[in-house]
Amino acid sequence: MRLAALVLAGAAVSLVMAVLLLAAESRLYIFLLTPVVLGLPVVGMTRVAVRGGRCRNPALGSFVGVLLAFLYYAGYWELSYQANVVLQGPPMVAVVEAVGGMPGLPGYVVFRCKTSRPVKVGQWANPRPPGTFDAVRNGVLLAMETFAIAALAIATGRSAASGAFSERLGRWAKSFQFGVPAPMADDAAHSAQMSAAFGAVV
Repeated sequence: MRLAALVLAGAAVSLVMAVLLLAAESRLYIFLLTPVVLGLPVVGMTRVAVRGGRCRNPALGSFVGVLLAFLYYAGYWELSYQANVVLQGPPMVAVVEAVGGMPGLPGYVVFRCKTSRPVKVGQWANPRPPGTFDAVRNGVLLAMETFAIAALAIATGRSAASGAFSERLGRWAKSFQFGVPAPMADDAAHSAQMSAAFGAVV
C-alpha cells in the first residue's frame, strides 16, 4: 500500500515535469540536456518510492523506474503532439501525417526529426532549412534521450531496491549490518561494546 501511494506521487511528479518540458521546448530545449535535467526529479521520486515503499525486489524497483520515466518522457511527447498538432486542427494533423509517414504520435516524432535542426547552446536562430543529416542526427539524439532517461531511472530503482531492510528494526542498512541472526544481534552488539571497553582499559 505504501509503495503504491508513493508510485502515484511519483507519477504526479512525472506528469508535472512533462508539462515543464513542454513549456521549455520552444526556446529552452537543448537535445539531451534539457530532458535529462528536467527528468532528475523523476529519478529522485523513483528512489523515494522504492525506498519509502520498502521494495526489496530489484526487478520491481526497475519497473517503477521505467514506469515513471515513461510517464515523464512519453507524456511530454503526447502533450506536445496535442498542443502543436491536434489543437491546430485537421489540416495540421494531415500535414504531420504526410511528412511523418504515419498517423498520430509516431508520425509526429518523425515529423519533428525531419523539420527541425538541432539547437546548439547559445544559438537559437536556425536560418537554413533542415536536411537529411539533421533528420538522422535528430533521430539519434532522441534515441539517446530516451535511453539516458530510462537508464537513470532503472539504475536508481534497481539500486534502491537492492539494499537490506530489517523488519525488526524498521530501517534500511548495508547488508553486512544484518548479517547476524536476530536472536544473536543483541549478544553480538554487547560483545563488541565489551571488546571496545576492554581495549580502552588496556
